[in-house]
Amino acid sequence: MSIFKELLQKFVKKRQVAAKEKKAKPTPTPKITETPKITEAMLLKRYVAPNPAKVEKLIRKYFPQDYRTARAVFMQESQLGKYPKNMGGYPAYGISQIALPYHRRNIPGKTDVDKIAWLLDPENNLSYAQKLYKASGWNPWEAYTSGRYKSYY
Repeated sequence: MSIFKELLQKFVKKRQVAAKEKKAKPTPTPKITETPKITEAMLLKRYVAPNPAKVEKLIRKYFPQDYRTARAVFMQESQLGKYPKNMGGYPAYGISQIALPYHRRNIPGKTDVDKIAWLLDPENNLSYAQKLYKASGWNPWEAYTSGRYKSYY
């Protein structure tokens, strides 16, 4: 009987140790995957052209005295937001095609992608365009200086 008790105690002890080890083993933590970085290409792919009526209203809001010229310039620049990025030599974004290289430090955002996202918002874009217009007239826009905007009058 003592051998039986001894074996039983060993068996019980082994089970208790195994149960403790099972509890003590750290459960693997799930891998935390980083959220994918948004790139300019991803941002532009997700871009939805703004409602033309909304754009017209915003142009009237920001350019009340020179609405017809503003509309014609921005029509030439981006078709009122249909084309969010200048496909020419330098990166310019949004309805009024603000050139990021020239205005980078004045546009809110930590990264260029943040700044592009800000410029793609019609309200932000046209409010910034208004500041440029007040400072320099229509000179910052090639559509104006080249005269191409006149086809949209």
